[in-house]
Amino acid sequence: MDTGSGQGDELFYVDAIENELMVVDVDTRSDFLPGKPKMLFTGEQLQIQLSHQSDFFTRRYDVASDGQRFVVVQPVSGGMAQTITGVENWIKAFEDK
Repeated sequence: MDTGSGQGDELFYVDAIENELMVVDVDTRSDFLPGKPKMLFTGEQLQIQLSHQSDFFTRRYDVASDGQRFVVVQPVSGGMAQTITGVENWIKAFEDK
């Protein structure tokens, strides 16, 4: 499974054999014309496996719409699940103060 940048000019994917996150420039103005893939970083650098060998369709990463930031799912050590709380529009809570 892959994902693209918000501008539609890049595709990101995991090379599961090499455990690398890759990016390829694409031109879709007339036909689909992919450029040469480039490695962004490796799973070893993050000390994780970027794809699961038994489930290639589950992404363990996501890309910000600008294509410059990534979030990567990492396993929790010790077997305890941890909670992540995401707060949207948090700045509005401080506008009247």
